[in-house]
Amino acid sequence: MTLAIVSRLLVFRWRISSALGPKFGTQYTSIASMLVESAVLYSASALLFLIPFALNHPLANTFIQMLSEVQVCFSMILFSHKDTKLVDRSLPRC
Repeated sequence: MTLAIVSRLLVFRWRISSALGPKFGTQYTSIASMLVESAVLYSASALLFLIPFALNHPLANTFIQMLSEVQVCFSMILFSHKDTKLVDRSLPRC
C-alpha cells in the first residue's frame, strides 16, 4: 500500500514539475521519503516477528512486544517532520 501511495505522489511530482518547474515538486518528494522511511521500519520489525511466529519459535514472544513500540515510532517519524518546510507557513493554522 505504501508503494502505491509513494508512486502516486511521485507521479504528481512529475506532473507538477513539468507544468510549473522543478521548484514546485519538492514537497511530494519529501512526503514520499517520510512514508518510505517509516514503512521500512515497520516492515522490518513485522518480519522479525512473523518469521519466528510461523516457525513456532519462542523468539516470537520477544518481537511481539517490540511491534507496539515500532508502531508508535512510525507515528513519531511522521509527526516529527511537522516543523520542516513541507507546509507553507503563510497558511493559517487550525
